[in-house]
Order: sequence, then structure tokens, then C-alpha cells
Amino acid sequence: MGVFLANEHVAIAAVSADGQRLLVCDARDAQRDTQPGALRELVEEYGLGGSEAVVVLDGTDYQTQQVDAPRVPDEELAGAIRFQLKNLLYIPLEQARVAAHRQHSDRWNQERHRALATIASGSRIEAIEAMTARAGLKLTAVLPRETVLHDLSAAADEGAAGVVLTALGRDDGLITISRGDLLYLARSHPVGTRRLAEDEHAVEVVEDELRRSIDYFDGQLSTGPATRILLAPCEADRGSLIDRLNEGFEIPCARLRLSQVFDLDEFDEELDELIEARCVLAAGAALPRPAEQTLSMYVRQRRQWEPLAPAALGGYVAAGVLALAAFSAAYIPQVHERDGRASDLEAERDQLSAEVGDLEAKLEERGRDADLLAEREALERELAVLEEFGRRLDALDPRALAGFSEPLAGLSRQRRDGVWLTGIRLRSGSGAFQGRALAAEEVPDFLEGLAREPAFEGWQFDEFRMQRSERPEDAADSVRFQVGSSALIGPEE
Repeated sequence: MGVFLANEHVAIAAVSADGQRLLVCDARDAQRDTQPGALRELVEEYGLGGSEAVVVLDGTDYQTQQVDAPRVPDEELAGAIRFQLKNLLYIPLEQARVAAHRQHSDRWNQERHRALATIASGSRIEAIEAMTARAGLKLTAVLPRETVLHDLSAAADEGAAGVVLTALGRDDGLITISRGDLLYLARSHPVGTRRLAEDEHAVEVVEDELRRSIDYFDGQLSTGPATRILLAPCEADRGSLIDRLNEGFEIPCARLRLSQVFDLDEFDEELDELIEARCVLAAGAALPRPAEQTLSMYVRQRRQWEPLAPAALGGYVAAGVLALAAFSAAYIPQVHERDGRASDLEAERDQLSAEVGDLEAKLEERGRDADLLAEREALERELAVLEEFGRRLDALDPRALAGFSEPLAGLSRQRRDGVWLTGIRLRSGSGAFQGRALAAEEVPDFLEGLAREPAFEGWQFDEFRMQRSERPEDAADSVRFQVGSSALIGPEE
């Protein structure tokens, strides 16, 4: 069965063992603090206790990062990306639970493939494990919405052509593009059903996000174009949205219905559109799937031996009796021999203790490495600047960032050791950046990374300056650079 933990409701779905028939599809309104009780009620109502469950998280429970996929087998992908992200995580590495979904491309070679990394806190995953256990379920996986939407797209059996599946939650939207079982692109945008109801121009943002995603898929990822747009069930008027998209796009747009994925003979009446909207992700999570740990932010712990269990205690007693008998028979004749060796061992111990004392004294004389201390202080200052930048971004009115969220997100994904920006100027379709680098060759690599970001597609920079820094506060061999349109770039430093 599948469970979707939205911000304001809990949804469950159960399917037959072969994944063909949808058996249960229901939801309850529930905030975060009342979700455990709501889930338990749903499980009891439909007699699903003891079932294995796959949980889908809402977007506020995890973060996503587009990263270069390391050249490792799929089963090692999540672990490799977790280590790769260690300096970019918003939580300590030991508390992070990371999943990874490889994104394919027909145009890029294997070394340039990308992956979608999803990161959740360990405390949230542990709370979900406890919640499902109290509801009588056996947790097997915790998935992001992007993975489940891709599974629904593949199950809809639209053929091998590129299928664009878009879903609108209450507060945001998702877009995936797939060809059969292969995921090519997954991204989010800030328009949900609430904004659609309140802002008459919000549908234009949805169109722009879809167009940008399709153009990137057709031009950068696939040798065959996208051929169909599917709109997942949502709490909005899908009919008018589909009409608008069919007017604005050359490829057809249609509804995704659960009847395209499952046999619904178990239901006496056609599923209500609202129930489908709330349960579609739970139904997608219930689809049969291979045990791919790399896609899940939860990995089931192996059953461990309980040392204080009654059976174990009985074994201790029996083993003790046998050990005592063996000891009496074999050990007593050796007592005198071992007494003779004791004095030799004590002398050897005293000698080793003296050597340890000498080593400790030498280490104390060496003291702390001044270079390492200076490097740590520099990193702490950089971290403080980044945190302050994040706080100021969070404090901005969302309208002030309109049109710039994607470029800023693209810049954040191109963090490189040895390169940092000291100034950013953005306009629609153009910009200027100035910064520093520890070595000149790091700057072209940074610009190549920006060129791969969809947000910077079509940008042209007509001016580039780079000079070796001679300021005393800069590192030796470091450079300062400026790149951008001549209308935005500042005077030379």
C-alpha cells in the first residue's frame, strides 16, 4: 500500500499483489500533529494492518538538488551523492537521509549524466517510521514526489515517446519528463492550486515552466521530442487548464486518470475528482517496485539479535555450565605456567607505558598546526556569510525575486571549491557576475557549469575581465574576474 503525508491531509491507497487493481483509495484532513491518529483510523477502517507501506513525503519535508551523477553502480549512487553533497547540506551529514534518482540523456555521454538528489532529516524519517508502526504498518520505503510521478507516467503506458507529467499541489507544482521507465527531467515550480485561484496570471507561470522544461528536454536531453502532456488530478478545474495548455502548445495535453493505471472494478462509482487528487501520489507509491534502496530516503534496518531476550538468557545459562566444565578440565593444569608468564607481561607493560608517555610528550611539544587553525577560521567566516545571505533571501518579499528564483537556484548548484562570487546583478535574460578564484583555470570551469543550467540558457556575455590579484588579503596566484553584459558589468577593480 501507499501513504501520502501532505501538509493538510493523509491519503492511503492499496493495490492487488500484481499492481493491476486499485482496492482502496481514501483520504482524511489532518495537520502534522493529527496525522498519526488519522493514519491509524484509515488503516483500521480498511483492515490494512500488517501491510507493507511506501510513504511519499510532501515537498516541505525534503529538499532537492540537481547534481552530476558519480560513475558508480545504481545501488551505490545514493551513498556516493551523500558524500558529494557533504558541504552543501542544510543539516549535519550524519543526520541527512539521501535518495538519488538517475536522470538519463540521449545526448550526453555517461560522464555528464545528472541525478536528482533528495535530502530529508533523519529525525523526520524516524518519526514517520514510528507513525507507521503505531498504525500497524511495516515501512519499506520513503520516496519523494518526483519518483512517484515518474512511476505513474511509466505505468500510464503512453509508449516510448517523451511524456510530460505535471502535477499541481496546493502550494507548488512538479514536472517530470519520462520515456518509458527512464526519467529524463524532474523539477518543481512555485505555482499550486491556491495561487491559481488567487492570481489570474499564475497560469502563465505554469505555461512558462512547462515550455522551459520541454525546450530543455528536446534540445539538450533527448533525440526524440516530447509528444504528450498529462495533467495529474488536482484540486483545480482541470478542464480549463487543459484547454489553455492545448491552445498554447503544439503537443496535445490530456488528463491523467487513475483508470489509465489501474483497474477500478472494486469501486461501485467513479472516483471523485477530489479523492483522485488527494490519493494519486499514494496510489503511485503502491505500485509494485523493485527493492531499490537508492530511491528511498529510508532503509530498513536488519533485524538485530536481542541480547536480553528470554531465549538468549537461557542460552547464556547452558553455555555457562558447559564452559565451567571445560574450564575445570583444561585450565587448572596451566595455572602454574601462566603465573610464570605474568611477571614477564608486567615488565613488558611497564615498558610500553613509558613509550606512550614519551610519544604524548612529543605530541604536546608540537602543539596545534597554525595553518589548519587559520583555514578553519576562514571556512567559519565563509559559512557565516552564506547563512546571512540565506537569511536575507528568506526575508525578501517573494515578488522581489520574481523571474530570478531559477538563476539564483542555478548559481547555488554551481558551488565550486576555489571560486566565490562577490557581486551579482540580474536582469531578465542577462546578468553580470564578479568574484575571485584561487586559480585562473577555475573560472572557465565555473562558467561552463552555468552554461549547463536551464536558467541561463540563451544568456550572452559580451565582456569578460580577469586579472591576477595583488591585494595583500588575497591568496597568492589568486585572480579577480568580471563577466556579463556591458550594460551591467561594473568598473574594473
